[in-house]
Amino acid sequence: MLIISLIFKMKFPKKLSEWKILANTSLLMIFFAVGFIALGNKYADSGMVTIIQATVPIIMVIIECFILKNYKLSSKGIIGLIGGFIGIIIIVLFGTESISADIKGIIFAFLGSLSFTVGSLYTKNRYVEGSAIAQTAAEGLFASALFFIVGKLSGDFVLTNITLKSMIPVFYLAIMDSLIGFISYNYLMKIWKSSKVSTYAYVNPVVALILGTLILREPITIGKVAGMIIIIGSVILIQKDKEIKLEEENA
Repeated sequence: MLIISLIFKMKFPKKLSEWKILANTSLLMIFFAVGFIALGNKYADSGMVTIIQATVPIIMVIIECFILKNYKLSSKGIIGLIGGFIGIIIIVLFGTESISADIKGIIFAFLGSLSFTVGSLYTKNRYVEGSAIAQTAAEGLFASALFFIVGKLSGDFVLTNITLKSMIPVFYLAIMDSLIGFISYNYLMKIWKSSKVSTYAYVNPVVALILGTLILREPITIGKVAGMIIIIGSVILIQKDKEIKLEEENA
């Protein structure tokens, strides 16, 4: 993305304040979010981690309603929130045969979802001048530098461990996730409601469970399926809830 930006002379931000916004966004939505999710996948299987990531819309609603106080939920939305938490509890208690082995993964996955959600809300109402591709390139470069430093300090970054087989999914994620997905997500966050954009999380658990079973031979337990259904149903219930803006209530 950086090469493309330079070749086509795309516009980068000029103000220091805008570069600070990009740095903060990179920390929250890439470094911490991706880092915690990577750790989550280390201790728990991909299906469970992705199910936990489906709580992003729920976290987003909680922050907007109870912290930012942009609007309040009706009884339908409250039921959805409670249902979402019940779904998470079911996954934690019944989603795997060995809960103790997965609890770290669950915690890391949740922290990754929390960081990504906070980053989404942070960047939503902050204007940064320049090309979306150039901005994403700068954010990615900043996070990459941090990952490299942490990897070297922790001893996890070893050049001899890099193989062609291990790089194939990296290149895939670079194109589909970073280039297409991240740019599209940031663009939609500017023009749509954050709660509407976060509905991408609906389909992720289903895809993860299916692919995890077919490709990685990960087991599908009743707890995983039950938790997934409850979380997705709760999120849909929240999204269908009619938002009651505080100013309308006061009027």
